[in-house]
Amino acid sequence: MAVVENVVVASDARSMGVGQRLMEAIGDIARRARCYKIALTSNISRTGAHRFYERLGWKRTHYGYSIGVD
Repeated sequence: MAVVENVVVASDARSMGVGQRLMEAIGDIARRARCYKIALTSNISRTGAHRFYERLGWKRTHYGYSIGVD
């Protein structure tokens, strides 16, 4: 399995296809490495990112939780 973390495109480069090309490259790399799945997490507040992933065919599969322990 491959894990994707921190997909970020500079605000002035958004809506130019950069993010889509990055995600396609991730898929290509995972296929060549014979990964059976790609997983990513995204903060619940990043609704624009969620729309982006869903537009690319990604499916929401779970909820995650965290807690600070300072």
